[in-house]
Amino acid sequence: MEELTERQKQILQTIIEDYIVSAIPVGSRTLSKTIALSSATIRNEMSDLEELGYLEQPHTSAGRVPSQKAYRFYVDHLIPMTQLSLSEIRYLRAYYDKRIGQTGEILSDAARVVSELTQYVSVVTPPRVSGVKVSSIQLMPVNRITAMVVLLTDTGMVQNTPIVLPRSVTPDELLSMSGLLNRLFAGKNVSEIHPGVQYAVENEIADQKQIFDTICAVLEARLESEENRVVVEGASKMLAHQEFSDVEKARAFLQLLEENDKLGELVNEGDGRVSVRIGTETGLNDMSIVTATYSAGNRHLGRIGVIGPTRMQYDKVLSVLEQVGQTLSEIFSKQEEDDHEEK
Repeated sequence: MEELTERQKQILQTIIEDYIVSAIPVGSRTLSKTIALSSATIRNEMSDLEELGYLEQPHTSAGRVPSQKAYRFYVDHLIPMTQLSLSEIRYLRAYYDKRIGQTGEILSDAARVVSELTQYVSVVTPPRVSGVKVSSIQLMPVNRITAMVVLLTDTGMVQNTPIVLPRSVTPDELLSMSGLLNRLFAGKNVSEIHPGVQYAVENEIADQKQIFDTICAVLEARLESEENRVVVEGASKMLAHQEFSDVEKARAFLQLLEENDKLGELVNEGDGRVSVRIGTETGLNDMSIVTATYSAGNRHLGRIGVIGPTRMQYDKVLSVLEQVGQTLSEIFSKQEEDDHEEK
């Protein structure tokens, strides 16, 4: 990438930050009010930046707007490090202090907080099956052929799954099966729950194998479905941005938000602890995706992200995701510690 002079960097950063706020092409006269340079000097530098591919001129005689290349340079080299305000941090912390519940609730809250603080769409992917362990499995009788399977994981995730049994069973049989399920799977990865697994106690379940395999099959399907689920908040907020005044563009974006699998893939494709993908890097031309991970101890669990126009307030988004990702990690790590202490 071309080496920009300090003056060019200053002009480029000012144009980007002005355009992010106003969505209006920026001219030399506007820049001369905030940069101690003449309009002629600024025009020359803007012309050079345009030749280098950092600026675009949407209309003749209009000001310039940042290109995708400009946003990439801004995020990589120019973005100011900002902190959330004390009121924003208090709001976030207070929200979670009173909301320590099941995993689904925690993730929904995270998506809601991120969307409120950024005013963009937020997307959260749940803990991946590969990173979650079984804490306990209980079978609760509903009637003689129906039971509720209650799965608790080390991340605090609770799955209540109804199951129709292949034959009539007694409460004592369910209690016995619960004990067996816990002996086999407690402390192991939830991905190990599947029918047909080689049991170390094959003889013990000889007369219950059909029931056992039915339970495992239902749990496996439910966990796979849960892993592909994403939590989305703030769809209506995108309509307030100028980029979505075009009806077709707005319709296409709202349709994307309904494609659960694709959304999950877009968010999980991010590399590293924090990822910023801009424009064509996302496969969505005029959009950017910023994501951050959340963990339990050293185990990566999932990602939380923001989707918005390339004209995104990147510094604010990064600050929010950093704080929310850290908060989620603290919550899940604490749940893991509590689970170990109980054992």
